[in-house]
Amino acid sequence: MKKQILLSAVLACISVFSAAAQKEPVDYVNPFVGTTNYGTTNPGALTPHGMMSVTPFNVMGVPEGDKDKDKQWWSTPYEFNNKYLTGFAHVNLSGVGCPELGSLLLMPTTGKLDVDYHNYGSFYQGETANPGYYTNILDKYNVKCELTATPRTSMARFTFPAGQSNILLNLGEGLTNESGATVRFVNDREIEGTKLLGTFCYNPQAVFPIYFVMRINKVPAKRGYWKMMRPMGVEAQWDDTAGKYKLYTAYTKEISGDDIGVWFTYDTTAEEVIEVSMGVSFVSIENARLNLEKEQPFGTTFDKLRAEAHKKWNDDLSRIKVEGGTEEQKGVFYTAMYHTMVHPNILQDVSGQYPQMEGDKILTTNRNRYTVFSLWDTYRNYHQLMTLVYPERQMDMIHTMMGMYKEHGWFPKWELYGRETLTMEGDPSIPVLVDSWMKGLQDFDIDEAYKGMYKSATTPGKDNLMRPDNDDYMSKGYVPMESQYDNSVSHALEYYVADYALSTLAEVLGKKEDAKLFRKRSMGYKNYYSKDFGTLRPITKEGKFYEPFDPKEGANFAPSPGFHEGNAWNYTFFVPHDINGLVKLMGGDKKFVDKLQSVFDEGNYDPANEPDIAYPYLFSRFKGEEWRTQKLVKELLAKYFTTKPDGIPGNDDTGTMSAWAIFSMMGFYPDCPGVPEYTLTTPTFDKVTVQLDPKYWGKKELVIKKEGQGENRISGIGVTARLIGITMVPIIAILIILTFISAKDMRDSMRTTQYQGMAGMAGSVQSAYNIVYQGDFKLDEKTGVLYKGPADLTKTNEMMDMLVEKSGYDMLLTYGDKIEITTMKGKNGERIIGQKIKDQVIIDKVLKGGKEYKDNDTKINGVEYYSYSLPVKNTDGTVVGVISIVNPRSEIDDYTQSRIMIIVVVAVVLLIITLITTTIVSKSLAGAIKHTEEALVGLSHGKVNFKLEDRFLTRKDEVGEMARAFEALQKKLIHIISNIKNSSEVLLGSGEELNHMAQQSNLAAGEISRAVEDISKGAVSQAEDVEEATVYVGDMGKVVGEIVDGVETLDETSNEMKNAGDESTNIIEQLTVSNDKTTKAIEHIGNQIKATNDSVQEIGEATKIITAIAEQTSLLALNASIEAARAGEAGKGFAVVADEIGKLADQSNTSAEQIRQTIDNLLEESEKSVEVMESVNVLVAEQQEKLNQTREKFVRVSKGITTSKDDMEVIKSHTDSYFVARKKVADIIQNLSAISEEYAASTQQTTASMEELNATMNLLAEASKNLTDLSRQLEEEIAFFQIDD
Repeated sequence: MKKQILLSAVLACISVFSAAAQKEPVDYVNPFVGTTNYGTTNPGALTPHGMMSVTPFNVMGVPEGDKDKDKQWWSTPYEFNNKYLTGFAHVNLSGVGCPELGSLLLMPTTGKLDVDYHNYGSFYQGETANPGYYTNILDKYNVKCELTATPRTSMARFTFPAGQSNILLNLGEGLTNESGATVRFVNDREIEGTKLLGTFCYNPQAVFPIYFVMRINKVPAKRGYWKMMRPMGVEAQWDDTAGKYKLYTAYTKEISGDDIGVWFTYDTTAEEVIEVSMGVSFVSIENARLNLEKEQPFGTTFDKLRAEAHKKWNDDLSRIKVEGGTEEQKGVFYTAMYHTMVHPNILQDVSGQYPQMEGDKILTTNRNRYTVFSLWDTYRNYHQLMTLVYPERQMDMIHTMMGMYKEHGWFPKWELYGRETLTMEGDPSIPVLVDSWMKGLQDFDIDEAYKGMYKSATTPGKDNLMRPDNDDYMSKGYVPMESQYDNSVSHALEYYVADYALSTLAEVLGKKEDAKLFRKRSMGYKNYYSKDFGTLRPITKEGKFYEPFDPKEGANFAPSPGFHEGNAWNYTFFVPHDINGLVKLMGGDKKFVDKLQSVFDEGNYDPANEPDIAYPYLFSRFKGEEWRTQKLVKELLAKYFTTKPDGIPGNDDTGTMSAWAIFSMMGFYPDCPGVPEYTLTTPTFDKVTVQLDPKYWGKKELVIKKEGQGENRISGIGVTARLIGITMVPIIAILIILTFISAKDMRDSMRTTQYQGMAGMAGSVQSAYNIVYQGDFKLDEKTGVLYKGPADLTKTNEMMDMLVEKSGYDMLLTYGDKIEITTMKGKNGERIIGQKIKDQVIIDKVLKGGKEYKDNDTKINGVEYYSYSLPVKNTDGTVVGVISIVNPRSEIDDYTQSRIMIIVVVAVVLLIITLITTTIVSKSLAGAIKHTEEALVGLSHGKVNFKLEDRFLTRKDEVGEMARAFEALQKKLIHIISNIKNSSEVLLGSGEELNHMAQQSNLAAGEISRAVEDISKGAVSQAEDVEEATVYVGDMGKVVGEIVDGVETLDETSNEMKNAGDESTNIIEQLTVSNDKTTKAIEHIGNQIKATNDSVQEIGEATKIITAIAEQTSLLALNASIEAARAGEAGKGFAVVADEIGKLADQSNTSAEQIRQTIDNLLEESEKSVEVMESVNVLVAEQQEKLNQTREKFVRVSKGITTSKDDMEVIKSHTDSYFVARKKVADIIQNLSAISEEYAASTQQTTASMEELNATMNLLAEASKNLTDLSRQLEEEIAFFQIDD
């Protein structure tokens, strides 16, 4: 019974372990991870990198809370904590920060048809999801909803209750901000249409259409459309649908609008299932239908699609196998892998067609064409993961980027379904392309790629789509601020990373000058480094650091001067390509490490922000500091990455956060994009096996094994663990040694006892033969019978059976090496008489050597035995055979093993008891030590008033003594610090008062000194000014003399000018008369041309009359010809005349036409001449006006010259008077100069005395200031200790 119970327990354990062993990677995925805490993922059904995803849409019409797209900025179709559904959205984005897509809302309802989502929404329950499948139950309708998907299509399975059931497709709502849709019925079960999407992240022109075909597996009872009608004015009194949803029940042709939808109504039975399939395309409706037909051919079932999706996910997730770690950690790892295979997703249809990048053409590809390139995020680690694990997909993504460059002229920045949204900053395609090339993915035109990268790196800003501020960047080495929140530093930092990657590629391609240029540019980050703050700092347009500056401004995605979605701390260490250069700026390794550690210690690290996600790995660049990387990465993984809905630290950024977790859990990280290197850390798992593609890597797998736990510092182990380790390691070692010794002793003892019993039995058998049977052993060769003396020994087998029966042994006796007598039997039940001894050792030692022999592995018939052998001797001492006593080894070993197991069990029980006891004691000691440690740490941070718990103070052991000693020290410190603080306050007050008095005295002395100095300076300056004035007066005299001479010369010149002016006036008068004559002549010519023009027009009218007469004559001639023809021969002569008249009329008409053309030409030229003459008249008139103005000005000039001549005479008389006054002024100034010199000398003596006094006051002020500073310093030091609660 006991054996059966044990067997059942063993089988149960095997079953459990077998189930665990059979768990596959896909089974660890939890699609709900990241669906709250703004992780922006969703649990919908999709396949790896599939175009189609279908997910619950629960962020519209939410009755409670603000997690609603119409109540706040919202970028995801699903929020875990919302439980109110308004449809299932088709084609969605995951892990993005702007709202887009999430349309084609499919909703099942029951009861009366209602198409207003405010009314038809429903709470739900029973929600579950796994890769490729989602389900819930709608409370309001009792409808079970299930979803699955293929790469380009989806299928929904709805299980309805009995009654009226409805299926709605809402084309007016969705996550997108764009509107407008068109739909038409193809038949009762199928519709097709298109909807406009776009305007992602503030780009209103980045719009694009989605085409769809929806097919239902059952014919509805009724079907139709709905549309939200526009509000109406007065006409609303005749239309009750104004501003409401209008149901179209008798119209099934095409319908369009901003807010429209399609409805189907069914009369369902209980548990009736209706399936709805949706195919989409971004090329055409025809392609959407083709996608649906190819991926869901006739006969496809929901369960088949679900199974296929499940298999695809498991195959892709199995590229990496992990061993060890917890179930939680495996869940985190494989869910992160799942999230990295949502985007980028395929764009091409099954036909290979896709929309051209930023164009209207439809192109075709023979490989996967991808879309949704959030490159500002993914260039940091995502594409490196694809390169390693999925190189074939990364190559397709590279070819996609190359195609975008070919089609658009630029590599992508943030591409979405063929549109460049220009979201975020930088030139992120460069590091992606370079990183892939440098790591060996080189199946693309690198020269063409380099051409495109060089273009974005060197094109001026106004023409540069990637780098709009490239002009300043190229000329200054940095991007200056244009406005307070312009992200200038972030722009430049991204350019530096891109340029360094480009320089690396240029070096490999042999482009030495380019490499030098771009590498130099990448070092421009040094311009931003501020020694005052120890961080990067924005620079203004004037080339100065921005102020006021706060490095923490911009935390939690608030606006920040110069930085995008972060602050200076999030960006300062973001120069992965030149950490050594940054180390020098910061003052060396230690200062760098300390500053970097402070980022984590002071809460300035943001795990959800891309620029600083590689910070933990920077420590590994410094020998002896690698433990910090290991410790931080382990802590960050445990804190921020879980299998709960909030298990991602914020936005997943299309898999970037997940890629960080994957690399970190595998134990290495690509911390410098574009450089083919990794930084190592401690893996989470014991073993990681990455399945590789030999085409790219030359081998089938990469195996990573963990040795130890990392964090090679004693502080990384808890006190309790250390105490338990110190106690248990020796105990375990002792128990193992004792168990081993006991087992060995027992085994040896058992063997000794066994051999002793067997030896006794062998001796007994030998004695029995010698006593009972007299004589020697002899074999009758003819009969083969063995004799001892006269006795036939072959008849003694039964006696031997009785002899050994009670002992449990077997016996055999040989003559020579052949068995003659034995108790052992073969498989056939017969005694094994006649067999030969095969053990050569027994033959050599016993049969030939005549000695005893014991053995523990004697084999007889394939069975191992313990054996004891004695030689059989005749009376003359000749050895003629062997007596062997044997016992099956299994019996003894099993017995020994059972006793050893008892010892082991006892040892394990003792070990467990010891462990429990040690743990209790260790925790008690550890708690006390930890509490004391916290007190000491608090003391090191100035917390003197830390309260030790009474349970530690009342202990009677050394720990209690330590706690009480600390408490005594604490009280003494509080007393000393309080006294020092009081004294420092008094000292500070006295120092400040003395300093104030010294400053006042110093100020007063300074003011007196400055006043005297000013007087002295004024006196000296006055004396100097007087002397200078004397010189100026002399100079003025000379100047006035020169003026007098100039006036005389000017007087002569003015006389000459007056004469010339009079002559010019006369000439202008003559020119005016001549111009008048010209004007009259031109007017006459103009009149003649107009008269000619009139005559020409009259001739033209006459020509028209001639033409009319000719036409009438021609007509008369034609009539005459007709009449002549009717007259026959009599009219022939008349016909000839009529014909001639007709010809003459035609010639007249032709001549008249030529005359008309000539007249028209003449008339045209005549009109031009008239126009020219009119222009000439205007010019002549203007010329006449100018002449009149010139004449008037000459008259004024002549008058002015006359006036100036009179003024010269007055000036001449005044300068004569000035000469007399100048001499008197010069005498006065000389007297004043002498007085000023005497006054200046006396003030200089006073100034010297004040300077001595001022110096003394300065010394006093400096001494009082030093006293105040010392007091303040003492107060600050004392303030470090926090005494008050």
